[in-house]
Amino acid sequence: MTVQSKMAICVCKYPLILTDKRDGEEHDFISFPLSILDGNEITIPDMEVVKDLEGFDGKKGTYMKVKWQELPDKDAKKYNVRDHIVFAGCPEDQLTCDAKSIYEVYHPIDEWTGYHLLNVE
Repeated sequence: MTVQSKMAICVCKYPLILTDKRDGEEHDFISFPLSILDGNEITIPDMEVVKDLEGFDGKKGTYMKVKWQELPDKDAKKYNVRDHIVFAGCPEDQLTCDAKSIYEVYHPIDEWTGYHLLNVE
């Protein structure tokens, strides 16, 4: 897949939203890599479009919010990861951790539609 040069390349490999139109109707699927599914319980994230959210560049834009888990009252920080707004942090019972939990990821809408939405016709 080719990504336009002005769009950030997404660091998220999933979820992918597949729309199958092969039988003339639209059927939507959510897709995860087999390596993630293999024996693991998968959480289907909540997804919603958020408008007029201010990015790290100070400009307001439209984002797709992918909520993987509840954002804790504290201990989550906001990060800029390739123009995505990422809320991550250590579990509440740990002061430090080797791997941060991802709570929410806000994808720029152009990147979301160009990278995460696929049509099968």
